[in-house]
Amino acid sequence: MRLLLGHRSAGLMALAALAWLAGCAVLAAAAGELADGRWYTPRLLAASHLVGLGFLTVTIAGALLHLAPNMSSRPPWGGRWPGLLIWLGAVALASGLGLGAGALEALGGLLLTAGVGGLLVAVAGLWRGRRGSWPEPLAGLVASALWLAGVLLLGLVMVADRRWDVWDVDRARLIGAHAVMATLGWAGGLIVAMATRMAPMMLIAPVRGVRAARAAIAGWHAGVALLVAGLVAGARPPALAGAALIVAAIGAFVVHVAGAARRGRRRPPPAVQHLAAGLAALVAAAVLVLALPAWRAAPAALLLALVGFAAGVTAGHILVMVPTMCWVARFGGLRRGGGTPPPVAHLAPAPLARAEGAAFAIGVALLASGTLAGSAGLARAGALALLVAAAGVVAAIAVAAVRPWAGAGRERVPLRATVR
Repeated sequence: MRLLLGHRSAGLMALAALAWLAGCAVLAAAAGELADGRWYTPRLLAASHLVGLGFLTVTIAGALLHLAPNMSSRPPWGGRWPGLLIWLGAVALASGLGLGAGALEALGGLLLTAGVGGLLVAVAGLWRGRRGSWPEPLAGLVASALWLAGVLLLGLVMVADRRWDVWDVDRARLIGAHAVMATLGWAGGLIVAMATRMAPMMLIAPVRGVRAARAAIAGWHAGVALLVAGLVAGARPPALAGAALIVAAIGAFVVHVAGAARRGRRRPPPAVQHLAAGLAALVAAAVLVLALPAWRAAPAALLLALVGFAAGVTAGHILVMVPTMCWVARFGGLRRGGGTPPPVAHLAPAPLARAEGAAFAIGVALLASGTLAGSAGLARAGALALLVAAAGVVAAIAVAAVRPWAGAGRERVPLRATVR
């Protein structure tokens, strides 16, 4: 595991995977509360912050360290420290929320403020040193970072209101706005923006259809803004318009990715498969919002957005990026004559990825169905399946970091893409 301690990006993603595992464990313990409609409980608050901050945001911080040279001439400010502070803050805040310990909540808030502030400074530095190779992802990153700043500010306001009841406003509206800003504005906006380049790259396809990609990014953030405004104001028409605009943005994004899939020279890897499943979950969430009363649709829709879309795409990203980074760190020198390197697939076993994907899809479907139907058994079965999927992500990282390779000799072995 020395590689994970020394590799900044892979190490942060390993920590994030542990937060994902812990969040799923807490979610499994609290599944009955979801089925009963009690979504504002200490354990569910702890689970949501472990997933949203400890998993999603820390993975994003690690990915930025790896991808920043493609977008900017400036390295990210602070290196791995913003990600580490966010992870520590997420763990402390989740522990404080779950245990009712105000001191831990305060410590978590301070660490998160420092970590998120450092991440925002890093994004600003990347924008200042921007270069033209990845303009859409970087523009989407900046827009998503603005949502992250709003998430932090609104979160601090809600913590103060929860402790001292200082705001005369419907707390449910604030919670809904906070969740949408975090899930769709921050994580979702960044996923869409980065995938405009990462999906073609993983499919080994040229980047085309840039207009569709730009339309998807612009429509996405406009839809999130309308949805948040509708939630804060308690007005259904803007929220419905925002949901419809997000669905339209998904359509534009699918057009962009479908073009890359047609031209690609590789079968869709786990990251692209999770992306497709996540978009389907997001469309299902939008359908629930459009078809059902807000009080009934909100819990299942938020689960589909946070877990089915944001967490699923993030898990798929880890399943591809961490083995690739570990391969370069462990065996990159062998291609220069130091021995025979293994294929990247040696560090990313396909059966493990397939098992993780199946467990994840089953878990999301059962958890959302149990929440809608009020069935504790279904919800608990879904949460347990998600726990199995999270364990698969942790296992995949461990395999990538330590799986031995007995190759010897000095011949050069080219890496082969899987061709249809």
